[in-house]
Order: sequence, then structure tokens, then C-alpha cells
Amino acid sequence: MSKCIVNCGGGTPAVHRHPSNRNHPAEESALMASEKVKVFTDANFGEEVKNGIVLVDFWATWCAPCRRIAPIVDQLAEEYTGKLTVAKVDIDENPMTPSKFMVRGIPTLLLFKNGDLKETVVGLETKDRLAQLIDKHL
Repeated sequence: MSKCIVNCGGGTPAVHRHPSNRNHPAEESALMASEKVKVFTDANFGEEVKNGIVLVDFWATWCAPCRRIAPIVDQLAEEYTGKLTVAKVDIDENPMTPSKFMVRGIPTLLLFKNGDLKETVVGLETKDRLAQLIDKHL
């Protein structure tokens, strides 16, 4: 497995962990979202973002700021049901997509409209600010 260095929460760069060093499965499932949040992979990413408005959260299990923004992402998925798709990409499991979009820090949220990247947010952001960015493209 090759190493990829990414800043976690704008702090010191962190090296992606090998899957054998990952969090306990219960911790990982806590990071995953509600049933309203999809899981995208390198294989399906392009197809999933090409229609409509899609908010994608790039995250990793070892990233504390990712755990802090996860409930906000879940709330946005609930509040914008039917208006946009909300999804997550685990950067350790899917390294090609974050590389393609030059994700250098996590959490990173990308907002797509009909396949075109419209907004990029790196690091923690408030729910209100994220809602403003989404509303701008509805």
C-alpha cells in the first residue's frame, strides 16, 4: 500500500493508516452516516455526481475533525432530502477520487451540480455556512 499524506483538520499532516491499523468496527460505524447519506467509491463516484446536486464528504476513520463534522453532514442529509444527495468517501478505501480532486486536507466537502464542481470546503464549517453554500445552487 502506498502512503498518502493528508492534513487532518488543517493541522499536522497525517499518514493514511494501513487497514490493519484502523479503528474498531463500532467506531467506524459511528462515523458512517444515517441511511440518508450514501457511500461513494472510486468505482461509482463519477456516475453518482453527474446528475443533480451532490454534497460529498471526504473523510477517514482516524480524523478527529471528520468525526466532529459527521453529525452536521447527517443533519444536512435529513434537511435536504429530495433536494440533493449527500455522500461520504473514505479516503483510505478510495484513494483515487480524492487524488483526482486534489483533496489535501480532511474533512473536505465538495459540492457538485450536474457533475461540475461548484464549491470546496476544507476543514470544519458550521451547518449554517454549509446550508448557505447549498442553497446558492438549488
